[in-house]
Parts: sequence; structure tokens; C-alpha cells
Amino acid sequence: SEMCIRDSLGGYCYGWSWFLSNDLQMFLFTPLLVFLLHKSSRFGKIACYVCMVASLAIGLFIAIWYHLRVNIPVPGAKNNSLNDYYNKFYSVPWTKFCVYTLGIVYGYMYKAYKDEMDKTCLLYTSPSPRDS
Repeated sequence: SEMCIRDSLGGYCYGWSWFLSNDLQMFLFTPLLVFLLHKSSRFGKIACYVCMVASLAIGLFIAIWYHLRVNIPVPGAKNNSLNDYYNKFYSVPWTKFCVYTLGIVYGYMYKAYKDEMDKTCLLYTSPSPRDS
């Protein structure tokens, strides 16, 4: 993503710009999941859960493969283990997609709940035929 978020040397203009890049990539995938949820709640939830499990599995694989330990991420740190953790695990979208997808599922479930509550409220507040 070359939207003046990264400089020409591959570094970042702003220390937090890696997150904008991740968020945009995850956001671009969102319409597909929302479409699947809209077409079939069950199939959409399954697709979301598959994405969550895949994100967790990829993160686990990366952590095991590179022998990463949880560290405080410091961009440009001189310590290789801090650099590896930041570059290979912390700042990549595929390890953060699980939480993002969980938000999509909860948002969908909340909307379904609100729609059901609205129907219930209308049922109890609509005038009865005798009142006409």
C-alpha cells in the first residue's frame, strides 16, 4: 500500500501506519463475509468461524516456526527477537483477522437481535382490532 503511508525505502512515515494498512486489508474482505451472512446466516457464520480458526492457526504456525516469544513490539528494535515478533507476527493482518471477524459476527448477531426486538415491540404496541 503506497498511499504515503510507507516511504520509498519500505519504512513507515508514521509509526502507527502499519495498522491503517492492516485495517484497510481486513475492511476490503468484510463485504464478502457480510454478504454471506446476509444470504445465509448459518453459512455466513461458518465462513466467519473458518476465517477465525485459520487466522489463529496461521498465528500459531508463525509463532512456532520462528520460535517467537511474546514481546513488547518495538519498530526498528536492535534486538532480533523483538524485530521478528513485530515484523512476522504483530504487524501483519492475518494474525489480527480473527478478532476483526469476531467483530463482524457479533455485529451481525446484534443487528439480528435488535431486529427481533423491534418486531416484538411492534407486536405489543400495535393497536388491536377492537380499538379501531
